[in-house]
Amino acid sequence: MDASTLTFHLHEDRCFVGQLNWIRDETQLRYSGVDELRHFDSFRNTHLPCISTTPEQLAQFADALNLLDVWSWRDKYRSEDCGTIVDDGYNWRFKAQLGDLRCKSSGFNAVPSFADPQTTSVGDSGRYGLLITSFCDIFRIRIPGYNC
Repeated sequence: MDASTLTFHLHEDRCFVGQLNWIRDETQLRYSGVDELRHFDSFRNTHLPCISTTPEQLAQFADALNLLDVWSWRDKYRSEDCGTIVDDGYNWRFKAQLGDLRCKSSGFNAVPSFADPQTTSVGDSGRYGLLITSFCDIFRIRIPGYNC
């Protein structure tokens, strides 16, 4: 599959910290953030609202998405799925498309578990945590005050 066709939108809202949005359209990777997440640093120490992506980065990220099986993630993950209520204001959304493969998933204080993408895990780790780590590593991004 041609990874150059990969598009995605990653959104996070962290109470008391801010919001961030990463959007990869057909030409570039764009960033916007609010409050403490309004800036990001690439490992090249530049502050730009968009960065170029290489074909190799897109192929690596497509491999990471396949490894994490994002194409089978549920539409919604909630802490109530685990029999608990967590209300710390943390939520996320991730949409991606690669050819005919599509993901549209979100979580409110919950993520897809390591063991099974159909099972909910509480917190910000699980497969979603690996998605964030892969994203930051592959695109060489560091967000001040953030986990990557």
